[in-house]
Amino acid sequence: MLPRQAEHSVCVAPEGPTCHDVYDSGKSDGRFDAEARQVPRRLAALVVFVLLPMWAHPRLCEGIIALALACAAAEWAVALARSPLVRQARSLSRPRQGDYAKVVLCAVGLLAWAIPTSLAVHRRINGKCPGFQRTVEAVPMLLVVSDISKTKINERFGNTQFAPRISPKFKVEGYVGAGLLAVCFVHFVHDWPLIIGSIVYAAGCIGELYFCAFQRIMGVKDFRGQLGPNASVADRIPSFVFGWAALSVFCDVL
Repeated sequence: MLPRQAEHSVCVAPEGPTCHDVYDSGKSDGRFDAEARQVPRRLAALVVFVLLPMWAHPRLCEGIIALALACAAAEWAVALARSPLVRQARSLSRPRQGDYAKVVLCAVGLLAWAIPTSLAVHRRINGKCPGFQRTVEAVPMLLVVSDISKTKINERFGNTQFAPRISPKFKVEGYVGAGLLAVCFVHFVHDWPLIIGSIVYAAGCIGELYFCAFQRIMGVKDFRGQLGPNASVADRIPSFVFGWAALSVFCDVL
């Protein structure tokens, strides 16, 4: 039996929740509070070093998104290579055919989003749909308003688990509350139709669950620290990857 503290895994950041935040959602420890105190500083860094440059020029926007996608893909690949799943598949004492199949599935899961999204960056930003303006409008919706409000609502009001086998921390209250805030934000600030805002938000949520499901398969808590620093792009970008893809499909309605 592990000590009580070892049963908890905390991974909280200002941009939004990761898949393995706190398994016992009714309790937290000092690490959770320490992470929460870093929210203003990390949010300021996000605005200064990511959002403002993206808003400044289409080329900067394209470069930042391409770099983020490359970092996220690399983190996924390194996490898979270091994962318990791969170690078990390589084990001479316990080789199982299913483990190799899961490794291939995780590799395909990476390629399924990384390749089409990376190839479409230039066309999406410099073309009509969604274009530079809609792209930079979607960034604060998906990476700031949606993710941060989801985290805070989950902390205060979350009682009903949503897909607990994939992400025990995500709650129905958080998804619904953050969705209302995010959709209202782009509707009243950027004049998006409510239906488009809802579709983009829903696609972003699917992206989070997609990444979390593959983390479960790999047997890793999150993607932090895979490239050195104790941070992760791959833990923050899934909502944008999927939400941006949905915006590209439905932007003609805007």
